[in-house]
Amino acid sequence: MATKEETKKIALKAIEDDAFRAELEKDPAKAASSIGITLSAEDVEAIKNQVESAKSAGSRESKSIFFI
Repeated sequence: MATKEETKKIALKAIEDDAFRAELEKDPAKAASSIGITLSAEDVEAIKNQVESAKSAGSRESKSIFFI
């Protein structure tokens, strides 16, 4: 499971880097690995669920999912 600091690093990168955010939505494990973080299956599932929730809420909310 990702640590709080790793989660923060992923969130900040996703906010600042559109290409990273797109990769995170497509393949969370690969995106996290690209910045030196290994995600558990539970982490990957949580990110996928957050992405789906954000898509349901609309694009204005997409960056805010990482602050939940």
